[in-house]
Amino acid sequence: MYKFGNPGFDLGHHARCNAGPGTYREGDAMLLFGDSLRKKYKVFTTRMDGNAIDLYSRAKKIKDAGCNTMISLHTNAPEDAVGIIVIYSLQRPGDKALAEYIGQELAKTTGLEFRGAKTRQYPNKPGVDYYGIIRYAVSLGMEHAIIVEHGSHWEFAVDIESKIQQCVECYGRIFDLKEVETLKYCKLRRYGSYVHTVEMDPDVYRLDITEGMPGKLEKLSSMYGEPRLDEITWVRMNAQYFGSSSRGYGAFIDSTDNLQDKEPSSSYENLSCINGRLIIGIGGDFTIGTSYGIIRSGVTNYSHSEPFKAIMAAKHPRSMAGSLSSGNNAFVVVDGRWKNLSLGVTAEQQAALGHELSFVDLVNFDGGGSSQIMVGDKILNHPSDGGERAIISAIVAYRKYTQAELLVLKKGNNGVYVNLLQRLLNDAGFNCGTADGIFGNNTLAAVKAYQTKYKLTVDGIVGKQTWANIATGLI
Repeated sequence: MYKFGNPGFDLGHHARCNAGPGTYREGDAMLLFGDSLRKKYKVFTTRMDGNAIDLYSRAKKIKDAGCNTMISLHTNAPEDAVGIIVIYSLQRPGDKALAEYIGQELAKTTGLEFRGAKTRQYPNKPGVDYYGIIRYAVSLGMEHAIIVEHGSHWEFAVDIESKIQQCVECYGRIFDLKEVETLKYCKLRRYGSYVHTVEMDPDVYRLDITEGMPGKLEKLSSMYGEPRLDEITWVRMNAQYFGSSSRGYGAFIDSTDNLQDKEPSSSYENLSCINGRLIIGIGGDFTIGTSYGIIRSGVTNYSHSEPFKAIMAAKHPRSMAGSLSSGNNAFVVVDGRWKNLSLGVTAEQQAALGHELSFVDLVNFDGGGSSQIMVGDKILNHPSDGGERAIISAIVAYRKYTQAELLVLKKGNNGVYVNLLQRLLNDAGFNCGTADGIFGNNTLAAVKAYQTKYKLTVDGIVGKQTWANIATGLI
């Protein structure tokens, strides 16, 4: 294996640039390519959106990120420009062997033809590279400056998701990249209790708060929030204290729902999502009232604790959330009231746990029988009521889904994938009612109507064919 050092990936062109077959656009496809590389390996990419960036700035971004190898990602045109081509600099003749290695590995992985490692000279300028991105990368002192054409637009557009994943995994092998965990679940035994921690990468998991059906108590498994059409609800935890009020105690400020915002109260600490991170305070994408603070800026700080002194001193099931020193966010639930197995923890023990887990900011949410945490449709902890308690609000995390993970669904199924299906059907104009995650008669009728219109097998079962049609363009 060649040793390239630290690679940075330039995502060719910009949004809606360079048309191929149908809706294929090279600039959009390379953005998806880069998103997949970044999420899997945490590599540097020059673009995170569709905006245009000049060539010099692209090369400098990679250099400034501490990378010594630039790989510029592209597909080719016209239609007969088939196969993988790897272009290296005239100023780096030693890169020919490296370019051939990259091309051969990609060809083996994708099944596309490798058409060779090549250079291209600027017309009438001997020794000057034709491609600006290569010229600038070399002028900035990059050790390796390479452009890869991953087949023609027409070749890459065939099962684009599969092509991207094949190439992503190939680059992982080529550069010996280590896959990062974007979600980590850990179960600990502390203070005679079971502690469940779910840690999430904010680049992959988008946080939100939800009251489910306004004014109604619901089980956590029935609360899905407001995910986008290309997202699925994946991590959920109970949130606010509640009583006779139709809304939880404390603030509830969320621009993504249609509810009137509930302003902060001096009796409760507030948790906000600011630039993707959970921070004690007010602002950002949302603000939710909690109860008391536990850790702030890495220091134990029981803010807004006066009304909760008795609760804090006793051992109870607990629900907590905040941000870690790593930059990730985390939800924590401690089982309690489970005789001889899990007693729960005090506020002092919450703080000790928070420091052990490297929290920078950490707050306490409603506990007791409300404490519950889920990943997908699985309840991770042992709710002390013996089953799910109906609650007033939840803090949730969404992530992008892939075609490969989508389950075969039929009447009688329920959960996050049914919720996704219902949202997609409603958006496509096939009304199945509220996206409640329950595949009942309304959803069945909507599925059959969709299958009829698009000339699919009309069986009411959502398999690979139906998913591929309804999710096209979203993943």
